[in-house]
Amino acid sequence: ALTASAFEKDRKIVLSAGCDDFIRKPFDERELLNKIAFHLGATYLYEEPTASGENNRLNSLEDIELRSISEQMAKMPSLWVEQLCYAAIQCNDTQMIPLLEKIPIENVDLSRTLRELVDNFRFDRIIELAKTIEQ
Repeated sequence: ALTASAFEKDRKIVLSAGCDDFIRKPFDERELLNKIAFHLGATYLYEEPTASGENNRLNSLEDIELRSISEQMAKMPSLWVEQLCYAAIQCNDTQMIPLLEKIPIENVDLSRTLRELVDNFRFDRIIELAKTIEQ
């Protein structure tokens, strides 16, 4: 079972309902894949990193974009950043949408990127971005 619940009592209920295991959100992709491998005997084949600079170029573009988004987030009120982080920790996309609507129109890149992260349930990335602002 993959759940947003944070309580141990819920683990017992889920397991007694017939589930073999229990993972809480936000979860680490490796943890999920390891659980699948353990319970289903799955094995994974991973692509070897290419020697070309393509992966490095993509990573550096992503880093540049995230730096830009982080800079835009830093201009938002600290309470807004805290609320966004809290909603992301709760994996609560419905709580996040009104927060995204408060982003000024001139920060369209911030709004677009955060909306994409919410739509793709990448709350972990939103938490990372918010934590860089809080530090």
